[in-house]
Amino acid sequence: SLKSYENTQNTSDTNLNKRTKSIYTPLELQFIEMKKQYKDAVLCVECGYKYRFFGEDAEIAAKELNIYCHQDHNFMTASIPTHRLFVHVRRLVAKGYKVGVVKQMETAALKAAGENKSSLFSRKLTALYTKSTLIGEDILFKKNLV
Repeated sequence: SLKSYENTQNTSDTNLNKRTKSIYTPLELQFIEMKKQYKDAVLCVECGYKYRFFGEDAEIAAKELNIYCHQDHNFMTASIPTHRLFVHVRRLVAKGYKVGVVKQMETAALKAAGENKSSLFSRKLTALYTKSTLIGEDILFKKNLV
């Protein structure tokens, strides 16, 4: 739960999960920081060729999208392919959720050629969808289907 995310402190043991005494992965720490900023949104986090949901967001996605959810390190996780992102965002928003899309800000090729090739991909929230922000796009989408 988000309460357990908030147990991380800005000390040398930041990557320690206080509840389970296990160590958070760098990606999990990145997710925790984003989730603290967007507590009320279901976050889709780009990880290569897929978008991943973590923790309670993964459980919501599994239930609402009828996808598989499983334990991975410290969090439950679920994923969808990148080319199906907008379909699943629309489905979650239609069920009343606010959905945040977190994208990788660098490509694997650029990262491999750069100085920080062994560090975590930088990611940031690039879109936040609600029912009111999808109305225009939804109309365009339906028009293209006819």
